[in-house]
Amino acid sequence: MQQPQKPSDSRQLLLLLILSGLFLLPLLIHPQALIYPTYAPHSDLMTIHWPKATLQAQSLRAHGQWPLWTPRILSGMPLLANPLAMCFYPPVLLFLFLPAGIAFNLLWIFHFWLAAAGAYLWLRRAVNLSAPASSLGALTFAFTAKMAAHMAAGHVTVIAAAAWLPWALYLADQALTRGRLRGALLAGAALALQAATHSQIFLYTAYLLLIYGLVSLALGKNGKRIKRSLLMLLIFVTAALLGAAQLLPLAEMAPYSNRVLGAGEASSHALTPIQLLVSLLLPTGQGGHESVLYLGLTPLLLIPFTWMRRRGWRVTFCAVLALFALIFALGDSTPLYPLLRRLPGLTYTRTPARLGFLLALAVATLAAAGFDALASVSWSAALRRRWPLAAVGIAATGLSAGLGFMLISGVGSRAYWGLALFPLLGAGLISARRSLESRRALFLSIAWGALILFDLWSFDGTLWRAVSPQDAFAPGAEAAAWLEAQPGRFRVYSPGYAIEQQVAAEHGLELADGVEPVHLAAYDRYTGLATGVPVEGFSVTVPPFPDEKNLSQAHRDAIPNLKLLGLLNVRYLVAAFDIRGVELIERARFGEIRVFENQQALPRAFVVGEVEPVRDEAESLARLPEIDPRRTALVEKGPSFNDGVAFQEAPVLLYTPNRIELEVNLSAPGFLVLSEVWYPGWQATDNDRPLPIYKADHILRGLYLERGAHRVAFTYRPLSLRVGGVISGVSALALIAYLTWIAVRARRSAS
Repeated sequence: MQQPQKPSDSRQLLLLLILSGLFLLPLLIHPQALIYPTYAPHSDLMTIHWPKATLQAQSLRAHGQWPLWTPRILSGMPLLANPLAMCFYPPVLLFLFLPAGIAFNLLWIFHFWLAAAGAYLWLRRAVNLSAPASSLGALTFAFTAKMAAHMAAGHVTVIAAAAWLPWALYLADQALTRGRLRGALLAGAALALQAATHSQIFLYTAYLLLIYGLVSLALGKNGKRIKRSLLMLLIFVTAALLGAAQLLPLAEMAPYSNRVLGAGEASSHALTPIQLLVSLLLPTGQGGHESVLYLGLTPLLLIPFTWMRRRGWRVTFCAVLALFALIFALGDSTPLYPLLRRLPGLTYTRTPARLGFLLALAVATLAAAGFDALASVSWSAALRRRWPLAAVGIAATGLSAGLGFMLISGVGSRAYWGLALFPLLGAGLISARRSLESRRALFLSIAWGALILFDLWSFDGTLWRAVSPQDAFAPGAEAAAWLEAQPGRFRVYSPGYAIEQQVAAEHGLELADGVEPVHLAAYDRYTGLATGVPVEGFSVTVPPFPDEKNLSQAHRDAIPNLKLLGLLNVRYLVAAFDIRGVELIERARFGEIRVFENQQALPRAFVVGEVEPVRDEAESLARLPEIDPRRTALVEKGPSFNDGVAFQEAPVLLYTPNRIELEVNLSAPGFLVLSEVWYPGWQATDNDRPLPIYKADHILRGLYLERGAHRVAFTYRPLSLRVGGVISGVSALALIAYLTWIAVRARRSAS
């Protein structure tokens, strides 16, 4: 059984919580403020996460249902299959009780503390370092620039998944090296929580635990290998069972996803050797969050002292991991990344520099071990003779390099000052250790802690800024308010993203465009034809962001197909320029932003009298420009008819994320087209009688209806969720029951 938590650990964990709050003090002073990067005008916090979080809260309050589908962007797409929605991550319940801005800020603080606490326990109880050394390592990991850069970019789920990384490793160590069943179960739970937040970090952690387990088995005692092998298997089985509600819908979406990456796309945002060196020594955020890999100069100074005393295999493992992560971050520049990305799951990932989170934990371990050696081991005679010269060399090199860069560039940036001062200050602290005989560990830990925080925070603070809600929701707000006031249900398309996604969400607008890392490949193909902006390869955005800096003028030369946009129920187009080449009516203007009406827009649901069968999506897409969608529907693998009812609208009676109800009275048979994206898991009933849903006009849903009155309902009830939800729910209850039993038994034993 795990030893009781030491009092010193409680104090250290409390200190880490206080420092996490101080790091994000502006968010405590202004709890409604929102995090934006300093190096870009947009934040994924608002673009990607805000619409999802507010939809969850609004849907539960208004309709009593947890949204599994989002109608807000890309003409609708599955929400539960997307880990970025955090549908199965318990902390998102905050959004049900608090304003979204406050809830996000509490999540930031919680996860930075969670990362620090997990790293502390890993170092203290697995690597067996002192409390001061473990605290310094925890600070190094939690406040590494990689964490701050992704926070600045608004990557809530990346930070959440990274925060569980040291917990998964620590708990796996408890299982694999000490034979603890509870450790295996909780390590699996930590993996499942990562799966519910960010699949890439989840995959990296899963492979890390697999390799760590194999190494521990190879080095462990022969008599216990069978038991520990079973415990390692139990970690992954537990993760699969607890994460089934997320993993099964994610697997269901994989064949339909746009995330099929070529070699160049998979290696996007990889670092060149020069970029890697600059990122480690001369940090800057101007290259974007993916290029930030700064680990701090002062933690690096501690690493050479790691081997002043005998170390266990975990420290060596972290040294190898750090080297591996540095090579991996280079992407296709080395043979390693193209080889490893063929492993299961990694074929869907890109941005290899995100292995920097594992690098940060490895470096934090090495630095903490180095501090422990520095604080507790007597210097050898040889080191006493060599260190003064080494200290002078380190200080002089850093000082001359930093001042030299400032003289050459004429700029006194944080990077140059850091290179000039931090090696000097670090070498000074190491030299001061030689003359300290009493309370040196306490002094050194305080001094090094302050220096590490000064090193990391001075750069971290240059990456993010706090923005008021008024400023965050200002772009395009007037146009969005005008559109909100228009009657009926319709979609909006903005070629230059004149209305940002969080603004559209606040005004209840539904967009045909959108920014989303994982969406449907069929929709990419359709909108490429409809917008005049083809999606070539993988793209986070629809339509793709152009290379030009002025996003508001994006795609001003593209000629949209109004008929195909109209089939998506796009009634209005919004842009900061005149849309030429097509007939549109300008309805409103707000500064540079113009609102145009598409006269070819079709209702959200309508009935046509002709069906032409097609073999597949490719044939449907090729023939779409030729047909009149008010008369004919192209239906995959459905029967044809051509003597049905004339075109008529099917009024929508109920519209929620998971259910749509409409009614129509037909004087002759017809084919109902619902301008919602086809996807497995949707079920239809006509007057409470189940009907099969056909794929119509490449991506839409359709039903064959007979003559007469119809009350049609579409409900999203995917089998993947029903099966995965039962598996995860039963597994979670079993885990809670087991942990409760363990706690009760421990209390009885203690009494």
